Amino acid sequence: MVKLTIEPDQEGFAVTFPQDVIVSEFEGGPPRQRRNFIGGYYIVNVQWTLNQTQYDDLLTFYRTTANRGVTPFEIDLPIENAVPEEHTALFINNSFSISSVTGNTVIVTATLSVKPRTV
Repeated sequence: MVKLTIEPDQEGFAVTFPQDVIVSEFEGGPPRQRRNFIGGYYIVNVQWTLNQTQYDDLLTFYRTTANRGVTPFEIDLPIENAVPEEHTALFINNSFSISSVTGNTVIVTATLSVKPRTV
């Protein structure tokens, strides 16, 4: 599997953890919780601040290697650790976008579906 080596910014980084617990409310008692599934994917919002050459490289990766979000790829992300670790990810449909262009600086945002690392 191919790895995306352009690291996302820490400023635009946000993780939504999988909702893998079901809560059942009961009258006259505490709610009960149980696991619904194991291994749900993280939803990760990322941002890259790039120069024009880096933007061209990222756009080429997205269009060809990642096949516009169809093909999974490897990327280093600090999800389960403060230190970035390699994860398998997919671009979520229609989430890859340019949010700002200032001179030679391009800010790109995307949402990734990221597979948890196996323990």
